[in-house]
Amino acid sequence: MELRNAVIVDGVRSPFARAVRGKLVATRLDELGAQIIRNLMDRNPKVEDRMIEDVGLGNVLGNAEFVDLGRVAKMAGLPPEVSTFNSNRQCGSSMETLHRIAQSIMV
Repeated sequence: MELRNAVIVDGVRSPFARAVRGKLVATRLDELGAQIIRNLMDRNPKVEDRMIEDVGLGNVLGNAEFVDLGRVAKMAGLPPEVSTFNSNRQCGSSMETLHRIAQSIMV
């Protein structure tokens, strides 16, 4: 089997602040995740929502509202067929997420 190439064409980084007293303390993680996905889609108008198959998000020290990533994808306006996954590897969460998405494209 020949592997396909996987390339990164764009990315979005969520804002961050101090955990307990920071400016984002009242912001729900699912709302933040949906904003990230929507902003990424809006910046890439040639990519239609129906073209998205998988969404992966990495986080550290998340609360319960980040458990249902299907809800996050729905809040972002993606179709219900989109599969989702979450990675929590402390500082390596984003790298693991990138690797898993790249692997799913390549095979």
